Amino acid sequence: MEDPIAELLEGVRIRCLMVDSKNHLWICTSSKGIWEITEDGNIEIYDSKKGTLGDKFRSVIEMKDGT
Repeated sequence: MEDPIAELLEGVRIRCLMVDSKNHLWICTSSKGIWEITEDGNIEIYDSKKGTLGDKFRSVIEMKDGT
């Protein structure tokens, strides 16, 4: 069985991986924005189409207040 997330990110440069306090996986890419993947497999992509200032991200952190 193939991994659907790996298939979606095939050929995409991954810059950073982080798991937050809600156990969501965050993936920073160099061309496809930041991806948030929840425990149940839902994917939210934050990129220029959603209002970010571009699609290239090096890192992500969680603030003390959970944001």
